[in-house]
Amino acid sequence: MTTITGIFRDGRVELDGPPPAWADGSPVTVMKPEVAAEPIDITGDSPEAIAAWMVWYDEFLTLPRCESAAEELERILAENKAEQIALWPEHSKHVERLFP
Repeated sequence: MTTITGIFRDGRVELDGPPPAWADGSPVTVMKPEVAAEPIDITGDSPEAIAAWMVWYDEFLTLPRCESAAEELERILAENKAEQIALWPEHSKHVERLFP
């Protein structure tokens, strides 16, 4: 069986590309339209978000590595960590005020 794609418009199916070399009157089956899935926020904690993050991470591990990019990432992460450590006392004071 050959799969052919197209768009349903004004009651007709407009095929992508040239029409197939089928004989006139050939029976065909039209399946229901494809529905684009809503993107999943991989930063959430729902089971779907966790599963999507795991798929993303597995794909990320297969990407080619560039040494200069890895060094830049390490630098950015170190800066971020230093910023978070510097903010820790203020965050702690805020939490202490919330829970006296």
